[in-house]
Amino acid sequence: MMKKFNCLVVDDEPELLETLIIDLQRSMGIACQSASTLYEAKILLSQKRYDLCITDMALNPPHGKEGLELVQHIQAEYPNIPTIIITAFGDMDNAIQAFRQGAFDYITKPLDFSVLHNVVKNALPDLNYSSPQPNKPPELIGISKPVQDLRKQIKKIARSEAAIHISGESGSGKELVARSIHHYSTRSNKAFIPVNCGAIPEDLVESELFGHKKGSFTGAHSDRTGLFEEAKGGTLFLDEVSELPLNMQVKLLRAIQEKAVRPVGMNKEIATDVRIISATHQNLLDLVNQGKFREDLYFRIRVFELQVPPLRDRTADIKLLVQHIMQRLRPNETYTITAKALTALEKYHYRGNVRELENIIEAAMTLCTNHTIKPSNLEFIGQAPCIDDSPLEHVRAKTSTPIISPTDDLTQSLTIKNDKEKFDCHKMLIALQQTGWNKTRAAKLLDMPWGKFRHRYDKYGLDSIKPF
Repeated sequence: MMKKFNCLVVDDEPELLETLIIDLQRSMGIACQSASTLYEAKILLSQKRYDLCITDMALNPPHGKEGLELVQHIQAEYPNIPTIIITAFGDMDNAIQAFRQGAFDYITKPLDFSVLHNVVKNALPDLNYSSPQPNKPPELIGISKPVQDLRKQIKKIARSEAAIHISGESGSGKELVARSIHHYSTRSNKAFIPVNCGAIPEDLVESELFGHKKGSFTGAHSDRTGLFEEAKGGTLFLDEVSELPLNMQVKLLRAIQEKAVRPVGMNKEIATDVRIISATHQNLLDLVNQGKFREDLYFRIRVFELQVPPLRDRTADIKLLVQHIMQRLRPNETYTITAKALTALEKYHYRGNVRELENIIEAAMTLCTNHTIKPSNLEFIGQAPCIDDSPLEHVRAKTSTPIISPTDDLTQSLTIKNDKEKFDCHKMLIALQQTGWNKTRAAKLLDMPWGKFRHRYDKYGLDSIKPF
């Protein structure tokens, strides 16, 4: 007879508590009881035998010590019960202390349930459970408001069959957003086919998208299934759709409208059933006005539009991103990063967004000693690393085009009408220079409301003299 395992789940956040219990019961077949305080947990432990305890470290803030006290209590009174700690990234010191007190393992917020399942399986080796091979939701790492808003938008529009266009700077995570939309859509059990439209030679775009028949052109030695057919029933992600030549834009428009494609060399059309998601780092409407992108295709692929925020507008997420990147790159090793290094990363202006951050962290993990990343390990790709403990922005100041000095006469390049505006503009420039051109931080430095700062930034035309 299969053994039934019992777990005590302790958390003072009702929603997280409910989510944990539902997941453990449905996914792993573990019976769960809940408590929201140290007192309740002690009562339940005295009344029933448990095989496992999962507890939040920061129970009942601001004191937040009850999680650690619970670990100590279990080790003293019930040493055979493995305890798993849930901890925030900023609470790692307490997690380490909990380990020393006898905790079995820890998992970090936001919760990754595949990680949770693996830790639980390790804690309960007799549990009859094998990890599913699914349809795991892509991870949109972050706690900032822009990321939270983006998650809400994704879930809201994913169930629609309408075309979605994703805009955002290079490296900001547009494909990740597209995969997330696919995951939450009704097509999630079908294929997600990504294609970089800018990476396909112009004379092969039609064949790649629609397929071709053997002998239809030189080099067509066999039939080829196009990406529209490969994505049948699923999602076709057209990355950098702005790179499609105009003649292919016409054919793409017809394929979307008619829901059918004609492979090269074939006389009849083949019905298709795909959901189109497109993306580009360029402004499609500007390209339409320039005659470089068809207006009818623009409206066809942009029923909904999602804007992926650049990393400089979500610096609150950098700690979590760094932790995630380090764990993904070296899953079997533990790396740490100093507070000064994190501060340097938060001040840096990322031209390449999350992709650039990943490159910086990967290089730093190679350069650092004792698995500890310091400011001196942070470098630009293709440039010399920092040789002291100065922030990344100091290196940028040495190697990139400097901004106009606040003492210069800016009236020639900026929209400034009087001395008051000139003085105001100089203050903004100084703040921008000090924060690596991070507008949010500059506004905070000046103690200026964000809306007011943004208005003046646009009014004076400061974007025209950005260092990047």
